[in-house]
Amino acid sequence: MDISIITINYNSSFGTLRLIDSILQHTSDQISYQIIVVDNNSREEEIKILEEKLSNQPNIKLIKSKIN
Repeated sequence: MDISIITINYNSSFGTLRLIDSILQHTSDQISYQIIVVDNNSREEEIKILEEKLSNQPNIKLIKSKIN
């Protein structure tokens, strides 16, 4: 793994998804990377959006925290 990118989300799933899209667009295929999204106890609908969009992305991991 060349790089790990960690980002925090709290009730801002669309902003987080825009960030991830930008990373995916601007990262070379020659770099191995992972993106870790740590959610800090967002509302349930925000979590569902992230789960739906990120569930089939092998290099993206969503970690759900019960506290902020």
